[in-house]
Order: sequence, then C-alpha cells, then structure tokens
Amino acid sequence: MIWRGLSENTVSETHTTSSCSGRCAKRSESLRAQFLILMILLQCIPLSSEHYGVSIFASESLASLIPMLPSVRERSARIILTSDAERLKDMISGYDISFNIIPKDEYNDKLIEKLDPHKLAYALLYASEHLEDISVRDILALINDTDKFEDKLSRGRDISVLFYSSDGIEYSFLASYAALLRNASLLDAESNFDPSLLRNVSYVIVVTRPITRDNYQRYARLLEMMTKIDDDPYIDASFGLITGNYIETPFLMLLASDLPRVPRELVGISLVEDLPLARKVEWISSLMGLPSKIYHPDLSYSNLTGDLARSLLRDGSIIYLSLHGNPYVMALKSDSYPVITASTIRGSKIPGSIIITLSCDTLKFEDLTNPKESVAYSFLDSGALAYIGSTKVEFSVGSEFGTSYPDLLLMLLMSGESLGDAVRIVNNLRIRSEGKSDDRAANELLLGDPTIKLRPNELPFEVRREEGIYRIRIVNETPTIFLRVPERGSPSIDSDKPSIYSNWFEDDEGTFIYITTLSTAYAGYFSPGDKVEVRMRESVDFMKFLPYISILVIVLVTISILFKLPRGSGIIYK
Repeated sequence: MIWRGLSENTVSETHTTSSCSGRCAKRSESLRAQFLILMILLQCIPLSSEHYGVSIFASESLASLIPMLPSVRERSARIILTSDAERLKDMISGYDISFNIIPKDEYNDKLIEKLDPHKLAYALLYASEHLEDISVRDILALINDTDKFEDKLSRGRDISVLFYSSDGIEYSFLASYAALLRNASLLDAESNFDPSLLRNVSYVIVVTRPITRDNYQRYARLLEMMTKIDDDPYIDASFGLITGNYIETPFLMLLASDLPRVPRELVGISLVEDLPLARKVEWISSLMGLPSKIYHPDLSYSNLTGDLARSLLRDGSIIYLSLHGNPYVMALKSDSYPVITASTIRGSKIPGSIIITLSCDTLKFEDLTNPKESVAYSFLDSGALAYIGSTKVEFSVGSEFGTSYPDLLLMLLMSGESLGDAVRIVNNLRIRSEGKSDDRAANELLLGDPTIKLRPNELPFEVRREEGIYRIRIVNETPTIFLRVPERGSPSIDSDKPSIYSNWFEDDEGTFIYITTLSTAYAGYFSPGDKVEVRMRESVDFMKFLPYISILVIVLVTISILFKLPRGSGIIYK
C-alpha cells in the first residue's frame, strides 16, 4: 500500500482580502484550486508498480474533497469522506493502492454546513459533470440555481441514486459522488419525489443512514415502491442500500468496482440440519474455481467462533452463514450461546468480502434499536463490500433447498450476474412461489452496490433449443441449474432424476427458471449424460376472458332466478 499525507500548505481557502476585486479573487482561487490538484496528483505517482489503477483521497473534511471531483469524473481518483482517518488507514492497509490523506479545510467546511442538503447534492453533481475545476465558491454560486438543472439530473439514465436529504450534508455529498461514479441520475426521496422516474431504470443505489426501528418505514416504502413500478407483482429494478455506522463505510462499498473481481475463497458456518444445502454451496464454489471450507458443529469444528474469526482475517472472501439469527446475533440454536455477534465481527478486517446468509431476521429493522450492535452493519463496518440477508424468517426444505436460494445466489454471482440482479431474481422467485408481493414475500435485501459484478466463470451446463424444447447438457456435475428463456409461460420439466425442486417467474425478458436436485444422498447431483428438458407452455391470461366470464355469470344468475319463480303465480293486473 502506498500511503501519503498532504501538507497543510496545499489547502485551498475561498476567503480573499478586501483589496482584491471579485474577478481577481475568482482567478486567484481558481489558481489555488489548480495548484492543489497538481500537488495532489504529483504526490500520487506510484511508488510501486503493482496497484489497481486509481488513487484514493481521504479526508475528514468534506470541503477538502470537492476539488477532487473532476479527477473522479476522469476515472483517475476515488474519494472517501471519513470520521477517523487513522481507522480508515488501518482498515485498507492490505490494499496495494495509492492512498492519500488531505488535510481539513475548516473554513470552507463551516460554509458547507450551512447549505441545504437537497440543493447541495444537485449542485455538486452538476459541477462535477460540467466544470473542469471545482471549488467551494463554485458550489456556493450554484446552490440557488439548482431548480434550473435538477430535473435534467433526475431522469434519463439507466442507474439512479436515491437519497434522503434529511440525513444531512455528508449523505448528500455521498449521493452526488455515487451518481458521478456510476453515471446515474439523482433523486431525493423527500423532495417532490416521483416514483415513475424509476420505471425504465435498471439499478437503484439507495444512500441512507442505517435503517433501524426509528426509520424502518423508509425501507417499507422503498420495497412497496419497487414492486409497484408496473402492473406485475415482481421487482423490476435491482436495488441495494449503501450504509453503515461510519460515513466511510458506504464510500468503501462504492470502491468495489475498482478492486479485484475474483474472490479468494468461500468460508462459512452451517447448522448440521442444513449440511446437505451447505454441501451444495461448497460444491458450486469449488466447481466454479473458488476454494471453499464450510464449518459445522461437530467434533472436528467445535471452536466455531475461533475458526470463524481466523477465517475472516483474509480479505476478499465470500462468507456463507446458515445459522439461527436476529438483528443482533447468530447462533447454532435459537436458545443457545451466540456464535457471531457485533463484537465478534468488529475485531476482524474483511475488506472486499461478500456475505451470503440463510439466517432469520438479521435485517429485521423494526427490531433493531442500536445500529452499532447490528451483525449486518458490523460486517460492513469491518470492510465487507456487501451483505445479503433477510428481513423475515428463513427456512430450508428437506435440508437441500433454502428460501434464500444460497446455491442459486452463488452460481449467479460466479457466472457474472450483478449483486442486485441476483438478489432481485431470488426475491421474484419468492414472490411467485408464495403468491405475495411487497414485504410479505420479498424478504432478501442487499446492503451493497447493486451494479457490482464478479469476474464471470463458465457454467457447468449448456442450454440449447431444439424444436421448441430446451435441452440442458450437463458439462460438470452440479446440484443447481438455471436458465432464462425468451418465452413467457409455465415450464414443464422432464428429468430422469427421481426428485427435483423447481421454481420460475415471468418478466419483460421472458421466463427465469430455477432447478435443483433433492434426495441427493441416494440420487446424486445432475451429472453428464443426465436428461434435463424444459418445455414452455403458454400461460393463460384469465384477464382476457373476464368480460366473457362476467356476461356468462349474469346470464346464469338470470336463468337461475327465472327458474326459482313460483309456477302459476302469474301477474295480477288491476
């Protein structure tokens, strides 16, 4: 890692002497800003030939980072606003990357603190996209004109950043930075927000303070909105929350796209009763080139807490946890001593890791009063790029299938699907199987950047279409198969395996189908030579027949009434 501190004389200030005219002051400040950037870039010349291609600039001062935004736009720099520079330094000391601390600019910080967070976010994004050099004075000049460009910055892009201006200026700065980094539109959920702006968006990055009991309705409204973008009950845009107990945590989560996309290994812990499913996860991991070790509570792995802590010391892992849980702990039994707590995690450094869980309620925000005691947030604060967990109860079926679909999640991620798309697919499978929408079925939640992808690996099967039949050729033994077909309809699956589980859902792209083996103790996984065929049957849209059904019902009711009239009663005329 390349570490530098920048001297105090590189700080740019906006105040000028009274003897200088406005134009002179503007030119003088512009020159100082350019000098600051030049000094920073000169100090970023790598001392090592091995680095990830960008330099990181960190500061405890928001104002000090504003001049670096053009370098972010040019893809040569990343920035991190931190509450503790030394803690941040220790967190990412394992990265071989150019890292620089910029001194505080207390004078301009006081000016920034007085600004409206909503206007600040849009002024920062506009300046970042349109000005060659940016100073605090430029932001002050733009702050009262945001209504001229706010609408344009809020629409027309494939990615959107949704933020809450009541969270304050630090999160407004984070939101504008995320939008700049991902070339995204910017939306304030608390200022004349129009949900229809998300209709044609593929990804939504939600910038927020930690969700707890106090602001749980923020997430409930978000999930309801994401399932009601169109007429079907499914989630159409992939979304994830970037958050944490420290302001640097979400900035580190956004750094994911600049780090290696190949995990080092898969490690985890599983309940004994869920071992068949854990073995599927382990098999898929090894099959797709990822070394794996899942611990379980038997005589070989009795010290699970110690084993886990040692495993977590390596960064860049995928961590799989199949345990009983709630927002505060994870345990082997619902009434037993916890295996994982916030304090257990807090002692580890796991930058670059991704957490996948089959555990109840770890993201049940309405039960969380203290975010610093949250298991999920503690993983993020320790450097994890993402946490995938549940807001409700999870369970396994026959010990070989879990309602969080961990085998499918892993296979999707390892084959190149984004984090957000993988979680969206799992939620849509749950919505279809339970016949419910909103928070009643879509229990899986991503804490992380939904656009992030791992480097893709070859799938252990191939799919080809012949005469209307999708034939799946097994290349390597695998417990799980998935396919997406352009037709919308109900799949009929023909396999010579004695017991399989399948689920599917329809969307604008066609039909997504998930298939996994059951009873593998005697039947095994899908192997080369096994027969797996899928035929698509057209779904019947009963809504098309509703007018005819209504007419038929009226006719039948009328006939029934006529037959029930007393015979011979007649009608009396006066």
